[in-house]
Amino acid sequence: AKDLAAFSDYYGIPQANLKITWPGTTRPPVYNDWLTEEALDIEWAHAMAPQAKLFLVVSTLENTDPTWQAVELAGKLVAANGGGVVSMSWGDPEVAQEISWDKYFTRPGVVYFAASGDSGIGVSSYPTASPNVVSVGGTSFNRNASGDFLSEVYGGGGGDISPYEPIPSYQSGISGIVGTHRGYPDVASDYCCAGVYLQGGW
Repeated sequence: AKDLAAFSDYYGIPQANLKITWPGTTRPPVYNDWLTEEALDIEWAHAMAPQAKLFLVVSTLENTDPTWQAVELAGKLVAANGGGVVSMSWGDPEVAQEISWDKYFTRPGVVYFAASGDSGIGVSSYPTASPNVVSVGGTSFNRNASGDFLSEVYGGGGGDISPYEPIPSYQSGISGIVGTHRGYPDVASDYCCAGVYLQGGW
């Protein structure tokens, strides 16, 4: 919260409407390895939508990831406040069991975004592989000294064709590229993420 206040002051934007919460009655510990990632996501979410209500959902980690209870709480909070976005910057290698987890990204009025990872193309990752999630990769733009666009270089983000998730209907137009399975990322951002953020990578 202090970092976010300093960020707002520095860039001259209104102070954030931020609530820090967690599932259950006991606040989980702070995981120092995630602090920079959390700050990045929350600060840029606030910069893009200065009047938005932001929630930081703190989660006990399972390995390096938030719990499904934290994912559900994030979606519930967003839906109860008129709808919006849950941003997820965590990911693990895909496993066959993931199809049973796709249900966690279906709350009405909520759009789930997930980072496609930073391991490069050809490295599968979940939850970004879920067909219920907008997968966001990383890209960069080359510009000349005048700021004119020269080219775009996709890189720094992950992406793959899922070995487990079948192709969703919205990708039928690119079946010649992805075949019978979900391809990702869906979009590429200039190395930033935004939205509701779960400690542990959200």
